Amino acid sequence: MVSFDDITTNYIEYKTQENSWDKDITVTFNDNSNPNSFSGQVTTNSVEGAFDYVGVRQFNLSRYASTFVGQPVWADKFGVAMTDGDVSFKINRERLRIYYDNKTKSVTLTRE
Repeated sequence: MVSFDDITTNYIEYKTQENSWDKDITVTFNDNSNPNSFSGQVTTNSVEGAFDYVGVRQFNLSRYASTFVGQPVWADKFGVAMTDGDVSFKINRERLRIYYDNKTKSVTLTRE
């Protein structure tokens, strides 16, 4: 994960020791499984779930599971973003940008 962006204020928050404890958020979306699956590492905890496409460049996580134990604020914010109902996204070869909170905020991930 690269950043959280507040589109209304043009504020971009990048990873720091304070907000992420220098740990990464790395997730995989697999739309070749049935159901479509979501998994990864969210700083200090593993995460998994399932998602459905609900429109053109829109998805909804139907399940989001994590232990939420002793995690930094970045992990909390990521959970809020991913469970914000039907979220829209933009994707290209390098980045995935997921919009949430009525498209006023986004999370940006890079492809590995």
